[in-house]
Amino acid sequence: MASIRKFVHEFNSLGLPLNILINNAGILSLHFMLSKDNLEQHFAINYIESEAMLWMSRID
Repeated sequence: MASIRKFVHEFNSLGLPLNILINNAGILSLHFMLSKDNLEQHFAINYIESEAMLWMSRID
């Protein structure tokens, strides 16, 4: 999530409009692993981080 916050902050500082956002990150993991944010990695990358990118880009 820290990398998403950093990207959104840097993008917003450019002052450019965000007309299109394509969330194309995803993984398929057969093993249970935790993300740095202590979330199940598959769920964190495939869902949480995509939603976070969308909402942070609208708010910040």
